[in-house]
Amino acid sequence: MSSEKRLIANRRNALKSTGPKTPEGKARSRLNALKHGLLAKDVVLHDEKDEDFVAMLEAFYEDCQPVGHLEESLVRHLAIAEWRLNRLTRAEAGLFWERMRQARDSEQDGKQASERRPLPALFFEN
Repeated sequence: MSSEKRLIANRRNALKSTGPKTPEGKARSRLNALKHGLLAKDVVLHDEKDEDFVAMLEAFYEDCQPVGHLEESLVRHLAIAEWRLNRLTRAEAGLFWERMRQARDSEQDGKQASERRPLPALFFEN
């Protein structure tokens, strides 16, 4: 159990909190713990384009021609799942290449920086 003195000090320190104050700061800080975004509340994340998701959703609606609430809901869920799976594919590739880079760097530790081979650039399209 904490002593009364410690509780008072804790309350006093809590008043000095320097968390974000502006709406912009609060919006930015809510992404601090974001790792992969697969379970994010928002479908489109800060580094993705809303218009890309909307275009994909519209293409799904055009292809499936849903009739009624149930079919519209299923098409919407399908588009969201596809968007998140595409994100997972990019994250997986990024992790793979980062591990490759780490292995290459540890293998080439003794070599001059000019002798190191660069990893190929990655290009992924949704």
